Amino acid sequence: MNESPTSSSNFPNIHIPHIFNNGSSISMIDSTPDVFLHIMSYFVGPPASTVDAQSVVAMMQVNKRWNELCNLQCFWRNMPKYDTSHDESLGKRLLGYAKLEKIRNHDNCWKVRDRSTDKVLRLEMTTLKASVDSYKKRHLREIAIKEAIKYTEEQDKRHLNLLQDFDVCNGQALHWHNYPNDTLDEYMRSNNLRLCPDIMKSIVYQIVHGIMCLHHHGLMHGSLAADSIHVFHKECDGDCTLPTIQIASFDRYRDHDILEADNCFQYQDVLPLPEGRDKPRGISADVYGVGRVFISMIHGEMLTQLDEIEQVLKSNDLNYIIGSDGVNLLQGLLCRDPSRRISIFEAFQHSYFSDTRRKDHSSKSPLLCNAIHKLRHLQKMEEEYHAFQRTPLIRFETHQAAAMVDWLFEIASVFHLNTKTVFLAVGYYNQCCHQSVIGTLLDTTTTAHVGSDKLQLLAATCLYIASKSEDDFHVQCGNLVFSADRTFDIHDIIELELKVLNTIGWKLQVPTIYDFVTLYLAAIDIKIESPIFWLSLYMSELALASTIHTEFAPSMVAACALILSQYSLNMECIWSKKLEFTTGYKWEDLSDCLLALSTLLKARHDFQEVSIIDRRYSKQSRMNASKTNIRVIDSSLQLEAMRSMAQIL
Repeated sequence: MNESPTSSSNFPNIHIPHIFNNGSSISMIDSTPDVFLHIMSYFVGPPASTVDAQSVVAMMQVNKRWNELCNLQCFWRNMPKYDTSHDESLGKRLLGYAKLEKIRNHDNCWKVRDRSTDKVLRLEMTTLKASVDSYKKRHLREIAIKEAIKYTEEQDKRHLNLLQDFDVCNGQALHWHNYPNDTLDEYMRSNNLRLCPDIMKSIVYQIVHGIMCLHHHGLMHGSLAADSIHVFHKECDGDCTLPTIQIASFDRYRDHDILEADNCFQYQDVLPLPEGRDKPRGISADVYGVGRVFISMIHGEMLTQLDEIEQVLKSNDLNYIIGSDGVNLLQGLLCRDPSRRISIFEAFQHSYFSDTRRKDHSSKSPLLCNAIHKLRHLQKMEEEYHAFQRTPLIRFETHQAAAMVDWLFEIASVFHLNTKTVFLAVGYYNQCCHQSVIGTLLDTTTTAHVGSDKLQLLAATCLYIASKSEDDFHVQCGNLVFSADRTFDIHDIIELELKVLNTIGWKLQVPTIYDFVTLYLAAIDIKIESPIFWLSLYMSELALASTIHTEFAPSMVAACALILSQYSLNMECIWSKKLEFTTGYKWEDLSDCLLALSTLLKARHDFQEVSIIDRRYSKQSRMNASKTNIRVIDSSLQLEAMRSMAQIL
């Protein structure tokens, strides 16, 4: 090997591109360009376009060894991931992945292999441009779902094809998903459209398990079909080869159990709609979808028409193929009356799956759709993130903050957005209103006096992002511009969107007062028909329109709202061991927050800036919560007197 590649030699100079185009030994150049070119740069000196033949031989020897090294999993497993925080080189970020092929019929999607695990993944790259609304709702929803299900046990979410990893690098958003061997319809065709009963039972069991996990997290699929079910590696079970499946494309709809918007809009449980219709459906439609996939596997092709399903359901061959228990389950899944259709949990517990549950050791304690389980996940998220624990917010006037939140609730009411969307938007807004970032974010030279029009643009952008990640039909930029009397335009929102997403670190799931108060109510079995339900939500929205939500943890504010709601409605017991266990707080932990919330509620009628919130809860559909005579705590002595009510267990 020459010390200097440019030293004189009897060998003729060889043009480097000639070696790249025709040299078969340089096979890794596409998959690991940065590393290999770095190695080659040792040999190449000025002029960079040529090397001598002896150095080329040395290069080929190095490349041969490099190829061998790149095929060792231990090399990539022990290699730390490249930190892109200081160097946003896309090539270096993708260093640990080998590009296998481009996925047909999908723009910017590749089949790649993780070199450290040898796992095959689907990589989707989206170019982020401030000039166009390039970051689609689907991508934001995927990130939000990944964060929401982050703390769920792996065994409970193993049948969901979740977003595996996400990163933003060099103007590209990177999404990694598991890459399936087949979709269910392709798998059926490969088996001549006929599956043995054991395989069908295993597949339906896994689908039910996955849908149960979705419903547990407030999600619903809405369009379950064979092409949205991914089939992975096979597991041998006696004479049968059982596939492992994962459900995909479940990022479109949420299950809104609570009545939303001023007209108490609620999704109705309906049969799946014909192809081409795009409308939210109730969670029982997912149950029907499971039944439709089940009966399609029996029939041998995907059934979409109701009369076809009814005809197969009446067939005498069903009992012979899946037995009486299978027929009973199928009838429960495909019941045309949603109110009589079995729930997904009842389907999971059905006797048809008795032997499957025994074999599935990881499901001895199946995932139950209970509020306590959700609360524990949310509390873990709250431990990682508290808005009030960060650097100080820019201090705005109380009436200014209240007017901003009230305006967001007005938009939510007009365009039928989920109430949680506003709480999320305010969470993003608070993160952006830190002295260290707001100047750069809003292109202002000073943070002392930020114009109200700039802050309104920021609030609108935060609501736009929250709506895309939370609502089935998100608010459009044009509607936000109209609601702000055209003080900014659509381009301003789109340009600011990426800045806000980068500021909040693309963390779309922020623990909110709304999350905690609704889960507390569910945990103590307070129904939507109860005045306590609506009064607690009313107090939560008022707290959001004040500075209280930045001074205390969301879980604490929610607990205090529940206490004062029960106190105002003259409940005998306003605090109990069950609430203490549910919230994780003792009575003495809540004293400061109770006094602060009482001060706010006492003066609520003096604030004209929250007129929309008052109007939302002045309707009979919300139990006239804003007209309730709210009892507040005026002093520490009164707080101590209330302690006796908290000890009535």
